[in-house]
Amino acid sequence: MKHSANLLAPLVAGLMALAAPEVGAATPALTLSSVGATFPTDGKFTLGFEFMVSEAVEVVSLGVFDGGAPGLAAPAQVSLWLDDQVGTLLATTEVAAGTGATLVGQFRHVAISPLTLLPGNIYVIGAYLPAGEATAFNMGGDSSVGSFDGRLTQVVDRYWDDGQDFPLGSSGVAGSAWLGANFQIAAVPEPGQAGLLTLGLLGLALRRRQQMSAGTSADQSSSGSIAQR
Repeated sequence: MKHSANLLAPLVAGLMALAAPEVGAATPALTLSSVGATFPTDGKFTLGFEFMVSEAVEVVSLGVFDGGAPGLAAPAQVSLWLDDQVGTLLATTEVAAGTGATLVGQFRHVAISPLTLLPGNIYVIGAYLPAGEATAFNMGGDSSVGSFDGRLTQVVDRYWDDGQDFPLGSSGVAGSAWLGANFQIAAVPEPGQAGLLTLGLLGLALRRRQQMSAGTSADQSSSGSIAQR
């Protein structure tokens, strides 16, 4: 029995790997097809937008606008809040000055520990940039200028015009954003279906082997008792 367990150990390890969560590809919350007029931030603004999600998703990176990709003039602080009257901070990261951070479209991104967002909550993303350029985005029914990921709903611009803080201000225009901030999302990982099925079958096989082994041991013990008599 011990020999069988030793043989099965590598197989179990491999099947556990198959059952590991299947991670989906990350996509930007907002993808720009074109960039409008820009303006200097001058260290005055925290810029972003509020949104909800139609299904559970994971935020895997936070980003800041770098139109034309010349590199950031100064480090930017990007934060994600839960809009629960007080603005509970959920995640924050610094995007370094220059071109070191990963460029995704018109935004420089930094990876964060995956953070799950749930339907029914209002979230706010915002970026504070001490120096550099920002822009505004309003689809206005024209998807040629850009688009939000389909899992984002009720998007409205948010800003704060007195430094780095939870952005309370808004124009109230649906589908708009101050850029400002962006992020990437991925589907919440699910266990590998093939691996789970195989693990279940393996568990049944091992249980049957144990039952057969126990039955064989009992028969041998009974035979020994009869022989002694």
